[in-house]
Amino acid sequence: MAKFLIVPIGGQTGLTSVTLGNSVTNIGDRAFTLCSSLTNATLGNSVSTIGDSAFVDCTSLNSLAIPDSVTTIGVWAFMACTSLTHATLGNSVTNSGSYAFVNCTSLTGITIPDSVIALG
Repeated sequence: MAKFLIVPIGGQTGLTSVTLGNSVTNIGDRAFTLCSSLTNATLGNSVSTIGDSAFVDCTSLNSLAIPDSVTTIGVWAFMACTSLTHATLGNSVTNSGSYAFVNCTSLTGITIPDSVIALG
């Protein structure tokens, strides 16, 4: 049975860091939306899907390493993460949804593996 991280965390302006253990397999849609103080997100090695708008407007998130277990990144997943300077997509990512990194105005680099077949 898949374990999901779902919506209730979104909008927590005091949340500064999150570490997801290896029992979490999916980050639900809008899970961390509007967590404006979130600077660090560590994703466990079992996460396979990052849902639509999962980290929208996490304006303090400054770097991101997506583990090799992730295969799909949802639409608008990291939209308006204005402090994000670099992102590394894991080697299993095959699909990144449309506008996944739109309005990430500080983004200066993104590492995209050969596994990506669709980049929105």
